[in-house]
Amino acid sequence: TSALEAKYIGPFKVVMRNQGGAYILQDKTGELVPSKYPPEQLKSVSEEPTISGEETHYVVEAIIAHRPIKNKKGIYEYLIRWKGYNADEDTW
Repeated sequence: TSALEAKYIGPFKVVMRNQGGAYILQDKTGELVPSKYPPEQLKSVSEEPTISGEETHYVVEAIIAHRPIKNKKGIYEYLIRWKGYNADEDTW
């Protein structure tokens, strides 16, 4: 790569697009990335994993709230509403 090419990190999974058009991302460990990214900062790649066995997948319906993680400045965790589930099944 040349010094002038954009540098990318990832891959990340797109969890949702907010009303302002920015994307909320999730890393390979399932943690949400603490920043929102506008589309022009993202590069689309296809790294769809092959699903084997009976692996269960959940779809995020909404991010309900966020809170800082103790002893990790600038890092937040998010309260997630899962598609098809009730509010009492929301998870941090």
